[in-house]
Amino acid sequence: MIFCCRSPAVAKQGQRLDQTAVKLLEKTGTMRWEFAGAQSWVSGPYFFLNGLLHEAWKLFPDNAEAFYFSTVPDPDDPNHEEKPLNGLRIAVKDIYHLNGVRTAASSRAFRDLYLPQESSSNVIQNLIDHGAIIVGKTKTTTFADRELATQDWIDTHSPFNPRGDGYIWGGGSSTGSAAAIAALFDTPAFFARDVKSAEYIAKTWYHQSVKDLPNHKSWNPRKILWPSEYCDRQSKYVVTHNEEVHIKFEHFVSELEAFLGVKRTIVNFRDLWNKRQLHQPGQDFDEHFMYTYEAILNRDSYTNNIGFVKDYETTFGCYPYLPPSIMNRWKHGKSVTEEEREHAAKQVSDFKQWFEKEVLGHDGGTDSSAVMVWPWTVGSPNYLDLPRPVPNSDYGYGFQPTYTSSFTGGPELVFPIGTWAYDSKVSRRQEHLPVAASLMVASGLDYELVAFARRFLEKSDLPDAVGTGREMFGSGPAKRNQKVNPTYL
Repeated sequence: MIFCCRSPAVAKQGQRLDQTAVKLLEKTGTMRWEFAGAQSWVSGPYFFLNGLLHEAWKLFPDNAEAFYFSTVPDPDDPNHEEKPLNGLRIAVKDIYHLNGVRTAASSRAFRDLYLPQESSSNVIQNLIDHGAIIVGKTKTTTFADRELATQDWIDTHSPFNPRGDGYIWGGGSSTGSAAAIAALFDTPAFFARDVKSAEYIAKTWYHQSVKDLPNHKSWNPRKILWPSEYCDRQSKYVVTHNEEVHIKFEHFVSELEAFLGVKRTIVNFRDLWNKRQLHQPGQDFDEHFMYTYEAILNRDSYTNNIGFVKDYETTFGCYPYLPPSIMNRWKHGKSVTEEEREHAAKQVSDFKQWFEKEVLGHDGGTDSSAVMVWPWTVGSPNYLDLPRPVPNSDYGYGFQPTYTSSFTGGPELVFPIGTWAYDSKVSRRQEHLPVAASLMVASGLDYELVAFARRFLEKSDLPDAVGTGREMFGSGPAKRNQKVNPTYL
């Protein structure tokens, strides 16, 4: 056998093993060993086949059906232990290009039309250059659009959410990524199973040196904003009416208040906006932004992707299959004029400037921004077998709390703060699903937000790590207090 290792057991002089290593090899029946240069090999194991050395890879079952396919690293991209993310396993959502494989975006027609990519997306290549290992591509909705499981998933089956009874809808276009991390892996787009890993990924994602982590200036928001329209149970816009979810969220806010030494400031940005008188006369907040989101999304979806349809027709002489979610989206998109799209973009720009200055109090510096909190859990089971409305058939969703980050360009971090119980119609027993909360700050504070969340969660009694499988947590809050070694994440 041939062993390639980096170990003190290999003497610095003479390429020989010390007696402890020799006895171990002889005990296992090894009669011959050879040395490979330590500078070009990472620690094994390896196996010898047909005159060549091969790395041994461990295979994991994809029980959540989260992946399209698995991948292995390019042998021309050697991994070295000095890279900050060396060994970190990454699963890529299949809207990112990956060198050597096709991009499908959940469309079989799109996959069949275009050849394997000759390079990776910049953000993915950056992770690879820093030592991350791409293990595969995860499923997404068609062109990452809005689709509800399982009715709207046509070209591929929706992944299964491992949490609870296993038959709860996983979410939007990142369903595959979320299912993968709940079942197996840490994945890009800042899905991670613990906050320390998320911080290391964020450091590389934003092109900052991981080695500078201990010396990075700590940033804390000066104010906690509690939007009453989403948090107050008396509001018609409140996110959840579930009492258990509400209690968990209130505990989270109390922990945040204690950590920062400030009390929450109650705001209602609909009321604040309506007092500005900058919107069209006679329109309140909801009327003003009734069609903003769709005007941009529908038109861009159509204009950015119609070229694919033309390419497909030219190549195959027929129209590609497009699911109802896309056909309905494009039907609206074709009717949106460029002037209407520009008007919607101006609405978004106005909202961003107003929100960051008047709501968050951000003046461009890192010491002036507040943090906004709200719950991200509705608190009712959304089963896979429920009948769904026709996808994207309506026009005019209005302003949703999840649009705030998109409108402002500000970073938003969503993470679990506990669980809530429900009686499962599948398992006929009580199951648990996550309670999630959101932190959002002004644009430009992306890494600062992740680093702040790590410090807060580690000091609080809230979980800063989650497990895989059916139960997110054990009997108590999950903590990962040990130092993160990015080589072995």
